[in-house]
Amino acid sequence: MDKKISFLFTVVLVSAALIFLYVEKLTHEEFFLHLAAIPLEVLLAVFIVDMIYILNFIQDVLLVKETHPGKLFIEEAAQRNVLMKKSRKVLEDGIKKFLDYAIELKEKRPEMFEDLLDDYVQCAELCLLERQPAPPDDEISRQ
Repeated sequence: MDKKISFLFTVVLVSAALIFLYVEKLTHEEFFLHLAAIPLEVLLAVFIVDMIYILNFIQDVLLVKETHPGKLFIEEAAQRNVLMKKSRKVLEDGIKKFLDYAIELKEKRPEMFEDLLDDYVQCAELCLLERQPAPPDDEISRQ
């Protein structure tokens, strides 16, 4: 539902800007250029607010890592209600957007979707290999 509202909101604002531009073209009244800029500024402001929220979250993570080296960020966030709420929002929004992207990609470009999944599988396999402890030196010499 949220995605539909966002899309509708965007369409309405862009349509309003286009209408004002068309009216300016017909009337040559500069005032309509200013009116056309307002919906576009609103769209930009929404984007900027979201970006500032993400940047603020990144700063929180860096500060926690700096003040508590060796601890996981999520352990510290779990002890602070505001930080945990922010963490959940960022992660939930990110997962939802990624899943929306993956679904759209699967529907519109299935070959690219398969390539993306193959890349994830390879990355996961590499991560698992890196986490496995190396065999002791005496086992290597016996082989």
